[in-house]
Amino acid sequence: MKAIWGVLALFAVVLSGCASTATPSTLATPTTPSEEQSAVATADPGPSVANAPVASLTDYFEAANSVASGGALREFRALFAETCASCMSAYQDFESAQAQGLRADGERYLDWEIFVEEQTAESALLRSTVDFAPVNLVDGSGQVAASIDAWADVQFVWTLQRQEDGAWLIIQGQQL
Repeated sequence: MKAIWGVLALFAVVLSGCASTATPSTLATPTTPSEEQSAVATADPGPSVANAPVASLTDYFEAANSVASGGALREFRALFAETCASCMSAYQDFESAQAQGLRADGERYLDWEIFVEEQTAESALLRSTVDFAPVNLVDGSGQVAASIDAWADVQFVWTLQRQEDGAWLIIQGQQL
């Protein structure tokens, strides 16, 4: 039973966006969005690069929904670097939950909006606002082990870095 409570605590963190409560010194504080600000680069890194970080963060949300429901961990792990301590912790928590046979009974990330705060050809600072749906954590027999409440308008800041192969990896993530 003690193991289940540990997994429940981890799902609350994992499903809330893999947030860290620490304030990394390399993470810039985003500004309040202006009317001109949108999901496009503030510097012009070129058309093929401009939306790639936004697409990568969208992939992260979709992969987290999949993994929480019992999907493949490999796809989720490919979206962030080892330097993202909160992401690595989330990965390990998902792995532990799956080993214990727990999964979410629905998608946790219900709706999200992503804003580009800063972007160059090699790095991006994104801010997201996420609505989380309530979910139940169920075991292999379908019994509810715990319930997680809905959360609305939760904001996060993400730092992504472009890799040599062109992939954008999350290197830090923090709930605001």
